[in-house]
Amino acid sequence: MPWIVTTGQAWKLKVFYVLIVLTGTLFARFVLSYNGIEVMPGLGEARSPALFLTIGIGAFLWLLLSIQCPTCDALPVWIVLREVDASRWLLDLSQSDRCPVCGQQGSPVRQD
Repeated sequence: MPWIVTTGQAWKLKVFYVLIVLTGTLFARFVLSYNGIEVMPGLGEARSPALFLTIGIGAFLWLLLSIQCPTCDALPVWIVLREVDASRWLLDLSQSDRCPVCGQQGSPVRQD
C-alpha cells in the first residue's frame, strides 16, 4: 500500500488535484478571454492571470507544506521534486511505499 495512504495523508494529495483542476479551468478561461469568449464573468477580469497563478502557486505550496513524514517530520514532497524526473515526481509520490527521506514504511500519522 502506498506510503501516503498508510500515513493517512492521501486526502492532502486529493486537495492538490482539485486545486490543479481549478487552476487549469481558470487558465482555460484566461486563454478563451483573449479569443473573445467570456466564460464565468462573475470571477472578475478574465484577462488577468492573477487568479489562476495564485491558485496554482497555492496548490504547490499546499502540497509541499502539508505532507509530512510522521517518523522523521520531514517534508518529503520537496525531496521528491528535487530528485525525481519532472515526468514522474507525482507518480512516485503517490505510489511510493516508504518515506523518500528516511525510508520508513507507512505508519499512521501521530496526533500531537
